[in-house]
Amino acid sequence: MEESILYKDYFDLSSKLYDELIFIIPRDVIPPDYSTKLDKLEELEWIDTVLIIDHYEGPIKWREDRNNVYFFGKSGRLEKNIFQLIEKKETLSKDAFGYLIKKYTEQAKTIHLLTQWLTDYIEKGNFDQNLVSIFKMQCRFLEYHMTQLNQHFSVLYEENRMNNVDAIKFIKAFAEGQKASKSNKHDSVVAVNIVEPSSQKAIKKKREKRILITEEEAELELLQKVFKINI
Repeated sequence: MEESILYKDYFDLSSKLYDELIFIIPRDVIPPDYSTKLDKLEELEWIDTVLIIDHYEGPIKWREDRNNVYFFGKSGRLEKNIFQLIEKKETLSKDAFGYLIKKYTEQAKTIHLLTQWLTDYIEKGNFDQNLVSIFKMQCRFLEYHMTQLNQHFSVLYEENRMNNVDAIKFIKAFAEGQKASKSNKHDSVVAVNIVEPSSQKAIKKKREKRILITEEEAELELLQKVFKINI
């Protein structure tokens, strides 16, 4: 019973990281040997399209006239996570909280690295400056959140960058997960179990702490174990 409650806490906290996440799957950075694995996203017309994980609808195409009130409130929702974690630290055992903050930080770090990668890509492309500003703001939300996690919980966080292969794999896994979640009437945004980028810097410094799973394992975890969907 305790384990399921702790997992629910982790899932609820992590879902706020993905909620209202704006992203793009650029065709020009998809590795050639990986392009055949994106057929489902091609069918949905999600390649080379700016998308956002809408709070109510899941992944939808970004529109300039979209009401972004909920997007701008993301910083506040992440701040609320800090309050909740502080409270959890007082009520959970040391081991239980240590595991919770470790798993949550892994998710927060991954989303932060992803928002950096997305911002870098958007800034280099021929995109409207308002859209560029949205991506920059999103990145700042996550950067500040990581600062707070370090300040209040002394989490370990190594500065590095996400590469194209990891970014595309991660986006594919979570995008399909959100679509499956909404299609089966799940209300929460689902967290994806991919945490560390495969940069050379990360391999040399923290090999023993890396948690890597393949793209296929990520999909099975999301669609079969979590949502009971056979693919």
